[in-house]
Amino acid sequence: MNQPLSATGGQRNYALVLSILAFTLCFAVWTIFSIIGIQIKEDFNLTDTQLGLLMATQGENMSVHLSIIADMSAAKTFSKKLRLLIW
Repeated sequence: MNQPLSATGGQRNYALVLSILAFTLCFAVWTIFSIIGIQIKEDFNLTDTQLGLLMATQGENMSVHLSIIADMSAAKTFSKKLRLLIW
């Protein structure tokens, strides 16, 4: 049987700091997209749907990568709760 991984306090703090930094980075990118989204829409003649998909895809790509990292780490439960809270 698989034994659950246990994490030390330092590992938990490290996972917490990385999660906060990743969320901050994602939030910064979404904010920048919202600021320059109108110009991107005009430059590339995008519809509202296309611009929405462009912005959503960026966020989902980051989420997928963070999920993979979380699955390889000992902070699975915390990371899943954090993603659920953010969502």
